[in-house]
Amino acid sequence: MTPNLTLHTVLYGPFKELMKTNPAAGNRRGLQLEPGRADRDTLVQAHQWIEEGADSLTLQPVMAAVDVLTRLRDSQNVPLVAYSTAGEWPALRALGTEGMTEYTAMLKRAGADSILTFAAEWVATHLEDTRG
Repeated sequence: MTPNLTLHTVLYGPFKELMKTNPAAGNRRGLQLEPGRADRDTLVQAHQWIEEGADSLTLQPVMAAVDVLTRLRDSQNVPLVAYSTAGEWPALRALGTEGMTEYTAMLKRAGADSILTFAAEWVATHLEDTRG
């Protein structure tokens, strides 16, 4: 079991609209943490899921929650997955390949064990080319 710690943010908007899970519509509110309480609520929810047997945690969207990722790493021993959602892709693409590579390196430094991102292929190609 890998529960998602999902923040209620405009960066997650495209997926919420597609899945019809926007909190304003009253759906899945408990799975979408309010940004103003994310630090406290995320740690409480993470602890609960780990007590219930979670083997890892996924934080999404991670771009606006790097501080939460760091707090999770400081307080949890399970693998953490940083998930950059579709709503983050335009901003990542605007960074260019080097910027995306720097961004993913920052997520690793912040405590992510794995990173899910639309930028993965660009970053992998850039790393391969620069090591060459």
